[in-house]
Amino acid sequence: MEFQNARLAYERELEFYNAVKQGDLKKIKKLMVPLEDERLGILSRNPLRNLKYHLITTVALITRFCIEGGLPLNIAYSLSDTYIQQIDLASDSEMISFLHRELIYDFASKMKELRSSPGISQAIIKTLDYIYENIQKRLTLAKISKAIGINRTYLCELFKKETGYSIQRYIIKTKIEAAVDMLAYEDFSIL
Repeated sequence: MEFQNARLAYERELEFYNAVKQGDLKKIKKLMVPLEDERLGILSRNPLRNLKYHLITTVALITRFCIEGGLPLNIAYSLSDTYIQQIDLASDSEMISFLHRELIYDFASKMKELRSSPGISQAIIKTLDYIYENIQKRLTLAKISKAIGINRTYLCELFKKETGYSIQRYIIKTKIEAAVDMLAYEDFSIL
């Protein structure tokens, strides 16, 4: 068997990632291939490590496809980081298979929700990205509005309208979520 025939068809792989990007759960179910499938190739001689490598690759690709499809960076990278940390901690193939299904449907559901909700403007996507990229810093409305290039008052109104949160409440929520992830998946103490 030729090498290219032994690998999963590239077109089918793209079709799968595009189905996730579109939030097409029916198509995903049809196209999803178990990580144990030989056509995916061998990335490690250690069977568990091989599954982990394939799943981390899958997370990375899905994250990029979903960002391209409009998923805000903060949500995409938060999901990606959380799943990669869970993959790293997984101790058996059953857990890897569970995470595989869960992360695919998690990203796809978020994309489906994004497609069905009224659009989020570029200004708010930029604002969300700025908040996520600077979450470790002290964020103020003045800094954010200057970075985005929009009047503070207008930005506040638009943010509340499109996200349902005030900017300050969203920052606090995001910082708490980041802290929870750090405690759950990193070696940080509560202090």
